[in-house]
Amino acid sequence: MPEKLYTAAQIGELMGGKSARTVRQMIAKGCFGDTVQDGKQHLVTESGYNAYIQSHTGPPDPYQRHFKSTRPRRKLPEPQPLKA
Repeated sequence: MPEKLYTAAQIGELMGGKSARTVRQMIAKGCFGDTVQDGKQHLVTESGYNAYIQSHTGPPDPYQRHFKSTRPRRKLPEPQPLKA
């Protein structure tokens, strides 16, 4: 059975509304593996799309750091009352 092929616009819809231009840039970078060229456009294979999704989903990275400044915040001087 032949593998299903997707255009850049179809992949964009599957990825939650990404533009076709963004998907074409991703195709040019090789994010989806080998593609099939049909005239001027490159078509993404179903296995290439699934491999991309598999490599970009999963549990979050456990090494997420919340950067806190180690030095204390600078305190502003107290406002002085106006002299009449």
